[in-house]
Amino acid sequence: MAFPGLIWRCGSHVTNQNDPSRGYGGSVVEVFEKVMRGVRWDQAARQQFGGQGSYGNGAAMRVAPVALWAYPDIDRAVQLAEETARVTHMHPVGVEGAVIQAVAACHALASEPSLPFDTELLLADLGNRVHTDQFRARLEILPSCLERNDDERARLHLGNWVNADRSVVTALYCFLMSTDFTDAIVRGLLMGGDTDHRRHDRSIGRRPLRYGWHPLTMAAGGSSDVLLSLADAIYDRALHQPDPEP
Repeated sequence: MAFPGLIWRCGSHVTNQNDPSRGYGGSVVEVFEKVMRGVRWDQAARQQFGGQGSYGNGAAMRVAPVALWAYPDIDRAVQLAEETARVTHMHPVGVEGAVIQAVAACHALASEPSLPFDTELLLADLGNRVHTDQFRARLEILPSCLERNDDERARLHLGNWVNADRSVVTALYCFLMSTDFTDAIVRGLLMGGDTDHRRHDRSIGRRPLRYGWHPLTMAAGGSSDVLLSLADAIYDRALHQPDPEP
């Protein structure tokens, strides 16, 4: 199946087949409606929020398949994350939230399950790729939250709301502090605020996907077997891509 078809199946399975209310946010729906009326997609996205574009976390929420497709080429993952984000999120913060999530996903995919996750390597990589003041400030605070294992400090200083800069690094904190998939989900939920984005961050690697997923997604009305098979299909398709020419 072609890559766009895999993504379509993944999204439609969650939003249409199980619970139609679990669809896109209102601002994204508005973008789609403008496009349907003939407005160019980039103009429609740029018109959001008084002409500055959306700075929400929606682009980051949906970016995990990009990492599965681009891995192990992190630069390619960053490029695709930016391109897919701008379909609905033109604000630099909204775009960079997707980039952070995609880079984290690539590092998770590259990690060895039997070894501790290399947090320092990830944070160093993000430090070289993040440019907005908002995210640079959050990433500067993140190490102290990790050192203290302080969820309250993370909630107060990293955020827990729909803005990308007030949720993406919080999701990263929950992932880095967790012992397994379920622990990451619970930690994210206890942060309060806009919890659906932080749940998406837990699926950034095959290791966390495999443990604790079934009871949680089934309780929420999802079908974990179908979603896992779609993720595997995207990952396997990427592995069989021809090597790029030098």
